This record gives sequence, structure tokens and C-alpha cells, in this order.
Amino acid sequence: MSGSRIRILYVEDDKFEQREFDRMVRLKKLPYAVTIVGTVEEAKRRLGTEQFDVVVADYMLGDGTGFDLFQLIRNTPVILVTAAGDQEVAVRAMKAGAFDYLIKDEGRHYLSIIPLTLEKAIDWRRTERRVRLLSDALMNTSDSVIITDPDNKITFVNRSFLKTYGYTERELIGADASLIGETAAEGEFNHRREDGTMFPVSLSRAVIRDDRGCVVALALLTRDMTERKKAEAEREKMIRELQEALANVKTLSGMLPICAWCKKVRNDKGYWQAVESYIRDHSEAEFSHGVCPDCAEKFRDQFPP
Repeated sequence: MSGSRIRILYVEDDKFEQREFDRMVRLKKLPYAVTIVGTVEEAKRRLGTEQFDVVVADYMLGDGTGFDLFQLIRNTPVILVTAAGDQEVAVRAMKAGAFDYLIKDEGRHYLSIIPLTLEKAIDWRRTERRVRLLSDALMNTSDSVIITDPDNKITFVNRSFLKTYGYTERELIGADASLIGETAAEGEFNHRREDGTMFPVSLSRAVIRDDRGCVVALALLTRDMTERKKAEAEREKMIRELQEALANVKTLSGMLPICAWCKKVRNDKGYWQAVESYIRDHSEAEFSHGVCPDCAEKFRDQFPP
């Protein structure tokens, strides 16, 4: 929370403990915005109307215990403070979801530990939020995501994967990733759905390593290529049909040798043929015969009345 004050709800019914905590914050100039309350009822009221980054609560309070607050706290780390010897309470607190617990001592040295514990709690909260965001992104992406351990055993699948491949999460977790097909390399492959049908996918991989550089997991992302392959096939079919159509189109070009008297055209084999026959053989044109007005006037006597 760089650049902002850490909002702390401090729940303690001992007035002296309250003053000592407040005094420590002021003397050490800690970046805390502290709200101090002394009862469970007041703490519940504050939690219902305000946002806090961390809650520090004493176990024994005048009108209840620190456990009474847990049901109201969501996604906020809680540090429970217990009296010396309350180990059972500490264990219960951790099981209930507390981030940590501190044991009071006569010299109140536990107060000096609170800043470090708060820092760890804030870091934990940041990390949890990042993990939650990443998890939400993975679960809701349209691509299929699968995570395996170094032995290729499936440890995580997202919703898109289950929908695309047709498996249930129970069927996949712990199974070998080879169940769906090739996963050892990147590229385009045919994968297998739960019903046995095969379909094309593009596969990409990411190796996940720990701080020592050791491989701890593999993240695989697959994309269903069925529609793309169909579109490519349709496009190729269209191109082939267009090429065939163009190949069948007949065109005339260049210089044509034509008789100046009878208007016959010499073809490629050296034979003379009527111009309409030549054009018909070398194009898609068809002829219909008639008489133009000039010829009708010129040869009027040759036409029957």
C-alpha cells in the first residue's frame, strides 16, 4: 500500500493496552490509520460501515470474543491476540481463518512484533488478490487452459477447457495430460474430446519455475481451430473454383488475319473460316443472324415480298 496509510481496526477492551498501542504507532511514526474500539458490538458496527486493511483483535472482550468478528470479515487478514498460555485458542484461530496470532506478555513486547506481522499480513493480502485476479482471468478466458505438474499430471483446468473437451473436472484432475493428445510441444495438433471425437487445436506452453529455477508446473493453452479450419477449407475451395472458372474463360487478343473481301479469318491451323465461327470457337460469344437496314435496302430485290 505504498503512498497510503494502512487502515487498522484495533479491537481491545483494556484501556491501557489501547493507549500503549496508540503510543507505539505515534512514536515509531508508523503509516497507520488506526480505529480503536473496545467491544464486539462496536467492532461489528465499524466493520459494517467502513473498510479496513487489517483487523487486530483481542480474544477475550467484555461482550464476547474475537471469534465473533470472523463471520463479518471477508478477504481481510485478522491477527488475534491471546493471553499467555492460550495455545488452544491460537490453534482455533488459525483454523477459523486468522492470518496470525500473537501472545500477550507482561512486558508487552508483543506490541513491537505487531508492525512486522502487519507488514506480512498486507503482503499476504496483496498476493491473495493477485492470485484471485489471475485465477478469475484463467477461469473466464475463452481459450482452454490446463496446468500440469512436472510429471504431466493435471492439476488445474478452466471452464473453457471443460466445455470444449467435454470432461468433468473430477475426470481430469490427477490424470495424465496425454489423455487429450499431444501436449509435449507447441504447434497445431488434433486433440481428443471425452466422446472420442478429434478436433484441431493450436497449443502453446509456458514453463513455471520456482525461485531456484526448478520446474514446478507447466501451463498449456489450447485454442479450438475447428471454425478456422472450416473457413480455410471454404476459402481454398472458392479459390479453386475461381481458378477453374478463369481457366475456362476464352478470350480474343492480338492481330487477326482477315480476308478483305469475304471477311473470313485464318485460324491457327492455317484454315480460313467464317468470322462468326472463329469468334464462337475462341470466346463465349454466340451469334444470331439478321439483316441490317443498309443490307436490307441494298438487297431488297433478293428478298421475297
